[in-house]
Amino acid sequence: MILFTALGVGVLYGTTSVAVGHPLDTVKTKMQAQSGYESSSMIRTFSKTLKSQGIRGLYRGALPPLMGSGIFRSTQFAGDYQFSSSFIRSFIHSFIHSIYVFICQYLRHAILQWTRRI
Repeated sequence: MILFTALGVGVLYGTTSVAVGHPLDTVKTKMQAQSGYESSSMIRTFSKTLKSQGIRGLYRGALPPLMGSGIFRSTQFAGDYQFSSSFIRSFIHSFIHSIYVFICQYLRHAILQWTRRI
């Protein structure tokens, strides 16, 4: 169940990052490569694109990164969850085993010391 949650959170993270970042990336690309925008400020390029092409102009070409980022981030989150959960289980097992060995060695030593006195 937690694995599916990690997949869902990854999809939300990937799609949200594209939804927020793509308009800024579009403005940056227009300022770098399109004539008429190279000497404009970011705000002026943003408003000029919004007036001439509407909201679709800011999100033109966003579908492939939207899908790719959703898939990529979901697998990344699920993989991180699987790795971290197995790593934590292994670490806890090793830690408990070390404590157990320490206690057993201490008790063995204490019993040997006690039997030598008798």
